[in-house]
Amino acid sequence: MIRILMGALVFAILYAIIMAIIRLMTNGQSRRIAHAVKQGAQSIYDSSRERISEEKPMDASARALYTRVGSEVASKSYDPALFAKAFSEAEGNEQKTKAIYIRSRVNELRQQRK
Repeated sequence: MIRILMGALVFAILYAIIMAIIRLMTNGQSRRIAHAVKQGAQSIYDSSRERISEEKPMDASARALYTRVGSEVASKSYDPALFAKAFSEAEGNEQKTKAIYIRSRVNELRQQRK
């Protein structure tokens, strides 16, 4: 439910910003452009709602993997090579580095289980 509300908020903010820009840049054609922007923004919002509703609940195995990797991140006990790769892919952005590391580490642990 929170994700749907966040999606709606993002849609509203995006729409308001785009409309303000259009009003500043155009004179007589703003209604036609506004309609096209609204349709595009609505399409983005609808597709994000569909993706959110399609999310599957996390099974116990996945939950255990994410818990383990989350603990690694919290204690900063990273796999050095994997962290370096994630840092490189994220171009130095710390938040992206953590997200890439988590995804990569969970995938690595899944492969080790097989």
